[in-house]
Amino acid sequence: MSWGIGFYGMSVLLVEIHATRGWPIPLVSAAITTHYLVGAALISRLDDAHGRFGVARVTAAGLCLTAAGLLCWAHALHPWQLFGAALVSGAGWSATSSAAVNAMLAPWFARRRPVALSMALNGASLGGIVVAPAAVLLNNSVGFEATAIGAAVLLIGVLAPLARWQLALTPAMMGQTIDNDPPTVGAPAPAPPGAPLPRREIWRDPLFRRVMMSFGIAMFAQVGLLSHLLAYLADHMAEAQAAVLLGLTSLSAVIGRSVLGALAQRIERRTAAASSISVQLVGLLVLQTLDGPVALGIGCLLFGFGVGTMITMPTIILQTRFGSGASLGRAVGLVVAVHQGLFSFAPATFGLLRGWLGDYRLVLILATALMAFAAWLLLPGRADRVRH
Repeated sequence: MSWGIGFYGMSVLLVEIHATRGWPIPLVSAAITTHYLVGAALISRLDDAHGRFGVARVTAAGLCLTAAGLLCWAHALHPWQLFGAALVSGAGWSATSSAAVNAMLAPWFARRRPVALSMALNGASLGGIVVAPAAVLLNNSVGFEATAIGAAVLLIGVLAPLARWQLALTPAMMGQTIDNDPPTVGAPAPAPPGAPLPRREIWRDPLFRRVMMSFGIAMFAQVGLLSHLLAYLADHMAEAQAAVLLGLTSLSAVIGRSVLGALAQRIERRTAAASSISVQLVGLLVLQTLDGPVALGIGCLLFGFGVGTMITMPTIILQTRFGSGASLGRAVGLVVAVHQGLFSFAPATFGLLRGWLGDYRLVLILATALMAFAAWLLLPGRADRVRH
């Protein structure tokens, strides 16, 4: 639900607010950029919040903030109120982002963390497969405001209490072990987790900087296009058909994440990530050169293939450098914060380009060029090859 609203749902909010209020797309895009910027600022300190209040409390609070932010978006009467709504929804998004999902899994998985993270984020992708298309249909049938109220009730009344209860559990409370490995008779108790590396030392690591730069560029292109994808598709077909293709894009993300998760165990992990971005690049070429529902559907499937891996692969790559403990959590939090800070400007940038030309031609060209550069940056060199 949180990803269906705070990530995939931004495309729906852009279309609905433009259609119901008549406010310009560049203006709404700027508010979406504010949403992501607030999230980026808070994600960088998410590990501190988890350490002080616990993952369960922070996540439950994030779901409540997501609900409140959605209500503010849906009931805004003046353009400036969108930016106030973005402050609230951005705070909620920070507590349910990929860095937060990694923190939820940390007590349960170490050796199997990449597989667990891939499976958990498939649930996040349901936000694009189910929540965002359902929101489009409900907006058309019962109205934007009523849909937002229903989602807020579900978030606050059901999901926040569920998160507060479930995420407070630990393997020891359930009589289990990390990775569900059988306990070894006579084995010494595991050592307590060490303190995470200082942020300054993480910043100095060359692999961290390479991951931060390459995935940041790719995510700028990806999130910028995702926030405008429904609007772009709606220019070529009915909004209901466009919503179906939006769902197919997210479904392809699940498939891509599963495929790349398996390949990452067999080939160099950055090579796997670069291959995924290359598939997205082909999808972008299809979207801008071919027309018709079938061609657009193929383009969305190819583009969506890399959406999920863009979220999981940084963690999988960084694990080779920082292990599976607190240092990895801090490194992931930092890289997610930087990425979100970068791609926060993408919706507004793409919105300005669209407003300047009146269509999305230049947007697609820019996204394609950025994807190509990011894939090239990810290819491992001899000097900085990832250690396995």
